[in-house]
Amino acid sequence: SQSLFYKAGLVQENHKVYVTGFFGHQENEMAWIGVSDSLIQQDPQTNANSAEDDQFTQGLVQLQHVWVSSRQSTLRTSVYYNYLDGNYDFDLNNFLGLTSTDELYNYALESHFVGGFVNHSHRVNNWKFVTGVHINDYRREHVGTEATIGKLYANEGSRRSYSLFERLRFRKDRFIAYGDLQWRYTSFDYEGSVQMDPLDWYFFNPKIGITYELSDPIDVYVSVGRTGREPTRNDLFNGWDDLQADTLGRADMNITDPEEVADVEIGVRVHKDKVDASINLYFMSFNNEIVLNGQ
Repeated sequence: SQSLFYKAGLVQENHKVYVTGFFGHQENEMAWIGVSDSLIQQDPQTNANSAEDDQFTQGLVQLQHVWVSSRQSTLRTSVYYNYLDGNYDFDLNNFLGLTSTDELYNYALESHFVGGFVNHSHRVNNWKFVTGVHINDYRREHVGTEATIGKLYANEGSRRSYSLFERLRFRKDRFIAYGDLQWRYTSFDYEGSVQMDPLDWYFFNPKIGITYELSDPIDVYVSVGRTGREPTRNDLFNGWDDLQADTLGRADMNITDPEEVADVEIGVRVHKDKVDASINLYFMSFNNEIVLNGQ
């Protein structure tokens, strides 16, 4: 494995510009298939893989600009691009405990992730306001092949996301109150041998909280919030890389409803000299929870 990280910046009185990024490449023998405890007891270095290899290349570049227009206002802008290209082998016979043959599966993917965000923070007396918007587009191509057959499938999925948020914070004496509001839209589209209609999800994620400073080192807080998330591609496709068809030839979709959770928290924090301690109680209520339950 090799990797390179870089960061360069131009800093002036009211403006800061940064370019940050990394580039990495790896070619490792895969070791993700589990082995039985009895084999591990015989040899802790037992690897269930056969002649399976992988290689992945990934790079990210981000351009950031910070403009401090006054003592009260700061504008932050950022654009980014992430690229990934890689593939890995899978020996099905070895996985099933059979003798390996020339049959060897390979799963390849290539993705492009581009986006940007802007947020503006402003202070007025005891108030602080932060307003922001975030937009991104993610596309990934999947290609499955088998050494003795050739290409098995090729498909591409795309996901777009748009979000707008507002944060308000008020401080008066020992009281601190805040509220977060986020509006978010995301969609998923797919092109492959099995057709499916595009999916859309809309979310409104609010959160409010209050903190009271009992003394310099001790404060108590309470917060109430709700958030939602859409199912991932694995959730939608029952874990398949390539969307499967049901007995009628229609898209065999699994989970399409979004998950939502409401959360209530109360806690105490202590900050004194070299000691940080906290006690937290919470209650979470899920709707359409997306979780691997073993079934």
